Amino acid sequence: FSLPKVPFRILPNHNEKLFDRMIQNHCGPNYVHVSSVHLGEMHLIILCTVTVKPLISDIRKVYKATGVGGLLGNKGGLMIKFKVKDTNLCFLSCHLAAHASEEKVARRNHDVFEILRAASNARKTQLDVAQRYDHTFLFGDLNYRINLSITGEGKYSRHASTSKNGHQSHTADVFNLIQNSDFQTLQEGDQLRREMNAGHVLKHFQESEITFPPTFKVITDSPELEYNWSRVPSYCDRILWTSLPGRANLVTQTEYKSATNVTTSDHKPVYGLFDVKLSVGCDVADTHRTGVARKNSHSKRIVKFVVSKIQVTDLIDKHHISDLSVQFSGSILTNDKITHAISSKNSNTETQVFEFESLQLPISTTQSGILGKHLIIAVWSKSKNQKLVGQAALSLSEWTRRKPRIFHLELVRYGVPCGVISGDFVLVDPDFVVESVPNVTQLHRSFMKKRLQQDPNKKEERKTSVEC
Repeated sequence: FSLPKVPFRILPNHNEKLFDRMIQNHCGPNYVHVSSVHLGEMHLIILCTVTVKPLISDIRKVYKATGVGGLLGNKGGLMIKFKVKDTNLCFLSCHLAAHASEEKVARRNHDVFEILRAASNARKTQLDVAQRYDHTFLFGDLNYRINLSITGEGKYSRHASTSKNGHQSHTADVFNLIQNSDFQTLQEGDQLRREMNAGHVLKHFQESEITFPPTFKVITDSPELEYNWSRVPSYCDRILWTSLPGRANLVTQTEYKSATNVTTSDHKPVYGLFDVKLSVGCDVADTHRTGVARKNSHSKRIVKFVVSKIQVTDLIDKHHISDLSVQFSGSILTNDKITHAISSKNSNTETQVFEFESLQLPISTTQSGILGKHLIIAVWSKSKNQKLVGQAALSLSEWTRRKPRIFHLELVRYGVPCGVISGDFVLVDPDFVVESVPNVTQLHRSFMKKRLQQDPNKKEERKTSVEC
């Protein structure tokens, strides 16, 4: 089965639906279509099991072309965002600029920046999706190449040459590493990992260890894994992800492999399996099972947090910035989407230190519902055209004590670090006590303590139970 090739254009609507139907038929009747978005020959399709479909809401999608002139759809990105109960998931599929030169590396970095910026338009805002949703997955033909001259190994320094002989010797060394299954050295020469470590792209994203051979450029229709010597074999096809602070432990990648049996392309597709737990804290159901929550802990009320000593420092882009504002937003704030903005009080344009007035954040929550929630902090330039300077996520799970706590967060703008924001954060409501979910051991001890109080003869039975 094949689809007509429509270069540089979005597929006609009937072909998009045909492609979606083909994928869904392949997955079988237990999976249903959630959403899809297409750009040229790029397709991003989300399917889920029949049982999960009723839990999905707030679906949004967007695409961004980054081909010639930023208009052609042979390169670009696709995004679909949705909620599963209270968990926000975002999926980004990218096809970035090709070729191995350092100029093309910079172009790929810029393409990622533009795709993340375009993805923010799904909600008509400039906020970075990677710093806004619980979990963001980014994948596709990212086209970053292997360059052994960046590994730090002296024996590969000669590969910095772009001559024909330099290319052949470089390719030969990469082949030797592949034959020896030395994937670690290959990854040390990976342009994407170098750029991520340098803070040039995809800050806070992570990738599992690669334990398979490079996926490009292979000879098509070959039953064996053979490479075309015209290109240095590279890990062009990747899967990365990022989570909000305190959410990373809810995602586990259980598999990351290459589909070597696919022979119809000069790329070997990669696939990943993830176990994603829903972002639920101590909700009503949890506390009813444990029976330990306070009687009124689930009635919503307004509590106040005070943010003080706010400073923005270490800005990387220091040009045309004379005044800033800081904005706090999040669903936990009163009126759901209310934002609180304050202007800089004292600023030193030479040292680029911006100070801000203290402010109170009224938060509508329950004593148990505040756990696992976040506030999004955005720093804006107060120019004629308001511009996002940087963004960070503040986890409220870490700031539920009444003693002031210091936060020191890195500001990121579309995957690129751009500064630091710091300050104090404190809960000022004297009657508000944050509930937590006791673990199984705590529940067992509480249960046994009550039994011992009722019947002291149970002490020996408890000792035997613990020994067993």
